[in-house]
Amino acid sequence: MILGGFIFVLGLIFGSFLNAWEYRLESKMTLGGRSICPKCKKQIASYDNIPFISWAILRGKCRHCHKAISIQYPAVELSMGLVFLLLWLYSSPGIDLSRYLNSIFNIPISNFQFPIVGLVKFLLLISYFLLLALVGLHDAKTKYVLTKHTYVAVALGVAYNLLHFSKMPTLVEMYLYILAIFVPATILWLMAKLSKEKIMGYGDADIALAIGALLGWAKIIPAYYFAFITGSIYGIYVLARKRGGLKSEVPLGPFLIAGAFFAIIYGQQIIDWYLGIVFGI
Repeated sequence: MILGGFIFVLGLIFGSFLNAWEYRLESKMTLGGRSICPKCKKQIASYDNIPFISWAILRGKCRHCHKAISIQYPAVELSMGLVFLLLWLYSSPGIDLSRYLNSIFNIPISNFQFPIVGLVKFLLLISYFLLLALVGLHDAKTKYVLTKHTYVAVALGVAYNLLHFSKMPTLVEMYLYILAIFVPATILWLMAKLSKEKIMGYGDADIALAIGALLGWAKIIPAYYFAFITGSIYGIYVLARKRGGLKSEVPLGPFLIAGAFFAIIYGQQIIDWYLGIVFGI
């Protein structure tokens, strides 16, 4: 529980960094320098920059200009805290590390091996989703996908799977993995091409590359199912309010990224549930 709480707080901190990173990208600023209020441009004191807590204490307003601070900031911070915690539990280095630390006081350390592989996999996962969260947040605010960042996420996804394989993958497994990367991305690229980006943009195909690189063939199915269902529900809501076309108002990127996170955590359970219903496996 102590380690889990630490991981959650770490997620809050990175969520705060993510907000600042996206703002500076959108404003074409460097990452250096102190944080400033987006409204009055005054520097934010360190005691007013504590993730979520400062926003709550200040009641969502700037200390200097008293203008409202967007709900985006605490929402992203809390979301990243939850993402970090769920990824920690999913990748399971927490249990291994807890046993290792407990062995220091109970059993000779030589009997245990530090869970370095599990920790590296966890670091790859949080780096991957931190990058894609930046891509999704930027896409939601500007309707522009950060292509270079998605390509770095592709590399992180490939590295994670290289560590995740317990043994050398067969040719069939490698073939299916490559298909998972390129087939959905090609389909989304063709949809953008044929619709002249009225349905979706080319950047969504770049996100699809990153999703396939992490999930592989089986888990991309619940990922895209989740993405298109939630995206469609939101799209219907937007169209019902007559606020514009789907491409202009509903960027698909954030839903694709949410689908990838949903699939990495719950994808295998959904696959097992479906196979149990259909085939009785």
